[in-house]
Amino acid sequence: MQKLVDLEEPQIWRGAIFRVKGSHPYEELVDFMVVETTDAARPLGIMVATGYSAGHTIVHLQPEAIVLRTKSISTAWLKANWSKWVYPDCPIDQVLFMKNYVI
Repeated sequence: MQKLVDLEEPQIWRGAIFRVKGSHPYEELVDFMVVETTDAARPLGIMVATGYSAGHTIVHLQPEAIVLRTKSISTAWLKANWSKWVYPDCPIDQVLFMKNYVI
């Protein structure tokens, strides 16, 4: 895992994981995952991937977050908008990133 703020890739694809320090209603550590939605205007969202709230979609991302003609998120947009659109309880400099779960 690496810090999201250090990520240099321009896009983040479906299946990517963000690990954060959780607060109520989440556990001490919680993972979020980039997922596809059924909303054509907002085709990507962020879902809780671990713990009691696993499977709960917390946000359908804004259209401007999506890289044109892809199913990926702009890394720059996510860094700039983390606390507004995703999870304000964990500062962006403490968010960890991985491309996907490895089995």
